[in-house]
Amino acid sequence: MNKKIGESKTLELLLSGKDIAAREALELGLVDKVVPSESLDEASIQVARNFARKPMHLISGVKQLLNFPSDDLVKFLEQENELLFGSIRSEKFRNRQREKWKV
Repeated sequence: MNKKIGESKTLELLLSGKDIAAREALELGLVDKVVPSESLDEASIQVARNFARKPMHLISGVKQLLNFPSDDLVKFLEQENELLFGSIRSEKFRNRQREKWKV
């Protein structure tokens, strides 16, 4: 949270004990989407399904890249290339491309 909204705002939110309104959380970038409470289950399931459709190695790789130290660009780019080339070589990727392009 510190990286996202800064130390001052993080301390204010954590130490005040106040609830954060949905709109404020959205404006601060703490949540990606706000839905009415009666739509929450459906929206949550949709997000979960969307993640479930993605290859697990891709999700894991993206998380690794997000947490990669920013002080070594060469190693970061090597890691990114491994992730991209691994995805391109996968059978699932090739099948999707065949379907998309009707090859």
